[in-house]
Amino acid sequence: MKVIKLSSNTVIEATSPIYLHPIESSNSVAVEKLEVKRDVTDLVKQDAWDTCNNMVISWIHANVSTAINKSVMFVSNASNIWKHLEQRYTIANGSRKRSISEYYTVLRDLWEEIEYLSDYPPVTNVTNEINAFLKAFHSQ
Repeated sequence: MKVIKLSSNTVIEATSPIYLHPIESSNSVAVEKLEVKRDVTDLVKQDAWDTCNNMVISWIHANVSTAINKSVMFVSNASNIWKHLEQRYTIANGSRKRSISEYYTVLRDLWEEIEYLSDYPPVTNVTNEINAFLKAFHSQ
């Protein structure tokens, strides 16, 4: 087992999630790197965690679209970015199960239904009651 000795008190093993191997790249980010908590008791481990966190963040930013990148641009923790993206894109909703034309058709049907429900019946016989209502309506 390869062991990296960073100071007299701190050792980071090559099996540690915060150990960045030279061959790791943006298409091989291990999810466990995102789940490690920052060690507040050891400055060397904090530095290793910060390096790993920043590397994972840069990998994420390099591999998402500009629109998605803007939504996570100011999040400083790779784990929080991952949770945000996971929450946003793993939920299947109705609009993602339909094509654009199907979505448009359903939306148009709903608008037509709303229009139909909000139409008043035509007035065919003007009574004194209707005249009184219209007079009160226009005087407000």
